[in-house]
Amino acid sequence: MRTLAALAALTASASAQCGLVTTSHGGFAGTNFGFTDTAMFDPDGTGPQVPRLVCTAVDANAGPGGPNALGIATFDAATGTWSPLGSGIVQGAARHLVVLPTGELVVGGAFSAIGGVACTNIARWTGATFAPLGSGPGGSVSAMDVAPNGDLVAIAGSSVQRWDGSTWTSVGIVPANVSQLAFAANGDIVASHQGGFVRWNGSSWAPYAPGMTSVRNLATMPNGDLLAAGQLAGQPLGNLHFAVWNGTGWTALGASWNFTLGLSEIRDFLFLPNGDPVAVGQYMFQPFAEHIGVHRWDGAAWTAFSTTAGPGRSATFTPEGRLYVASAATLVSHQTTCPAQLLAAGNGCPGSGGANRLEVEERAWLGGTFRSRGHELPALAFAAAAYGFATLTVPLSIVFPQAPSGCDLLVTPDILQLVLVAGGQATSTMPIQPLVALLGTVFHHQIVPFEFDAGGALVSVTASNAVTASVGSF
Repeated sequence: MRTLAALAALTASASAQCGLVTTSHGGFAGTNFGFTDTAMFDPDGTGPQVPRLVCTAVDANAGPGGPNALGIATFDAATGTWSPLGSGIVQGAARHLVVLPTGELVVGGAFSAIGGVACTNIARWTGATFAPLGSGPGGSVSAMDVAPNGDLVAIAGSSVQRWDGSTWTSVGIVPANVSQLAFAANGDIVASHQGGFVRWNGSSWAPYAPGMTSVRNLATMPNGDLLAAGQLAGQPLGNLHFAVWNGTGWTALGASWNFTLGLSEIRDFLFLPNGDPVAVGQYMFQPFAEHIGVHRWDGAAWTAFSTTAGPGRSATFTPEGRLYVASAATLVSHQTTCPAQLLAAGNGCPGSGGANRLEVEERAWLGGTFRSRGHELPALAFAAAAYGFATLTVPLSIVFPQAPSGCDLLVTPDILQLVLVAGGQATSTMPIQPLVALLGTVFHHQIVPFEFDAGGALVSVTASNAVTASVGSF
């Protein structure tokens, strides 16, 4: 079976030098604010609206607990305009955003109402208005993250609370000054504080990952390791390291940075599609010289995307290849000139499970993994995920008499994967090697479900819609 890399020489055009186009988008109009968080959010799920960047901000002119004009809004990159989410008015401060696996947007902070709806410190967006999330987690929310099983975990007041979709459950009282959340490879909750890390063992919090103090931030890497910024043991005071914990020890990413720890903040981590981490914060390179730090680790060194006045607060990567960075009062984007493009390439036909709908969850980026998911597939079925370098319109009934009229194979089956269907869904992945020759390669993708009856006989062969993708680089 041929692979994407093996066919690159036949299908890829000569690659151009990729770069980044940096654009400043300003901030919420008419407010004296500071950004607090950003996230990509699709307001209508599979509907016609495109995903947008949603941002929270705190109005410096609002008193404690007072109305915060345009405390939450969305940004439309196509038009360069801001729109409030609901009324956008926050009674207090909205500081944290997460998107649950269900697609729901959750806002946390210290507020009593949002969008005119009474919600204590946490709220969800229903698509039309804000609503409480159960009875709430208790105290003000200082951090939130989504667990590997899809639960929402929040630091609320002096405790950690877990939301399973219907109920809040306490995960115990955390040590003083716990400020960040992440997850170990097995899904256990890990929290950071100035003295180091603690891990929830199912009944209590216990010290974890010794060897780093003065922790500024942490995050779970795509492979399950932990990435943190702080003071490594044996290093001079004032030296900050980015380092990876693999379950047994720390490995520094490059040399230490000579920061004044008391004056530096690492406000956010994110991971690009190829796994490279990006760190955003406020760094003090020398006395009284404040800079945004937007730095990327490429496996060998940290390089700066930009260094401009004002402290960096949050960063978000969009599917089409735009890195948004929110500072104290300005939103800046870095757009790759080699995007991973995605286009519709033909309609499928329905089966017993529904529409046989194919969605792309991760686009084709060099060094990343192209990931798609079939929805509304037959319950008793397996599926063939086809990847091809040309399009077709071939009735499946030519080969399979069980295929209904109008069910077509839309891509050449150059690469075939057999994937299991569970709960009407099936996931297909295609690793994209970090080879420059692959840049710009165009391929087509479709899922073909094979449905069986309880006795194991093939009863139907149907097809999903198809997509056309191209390999990009950031």
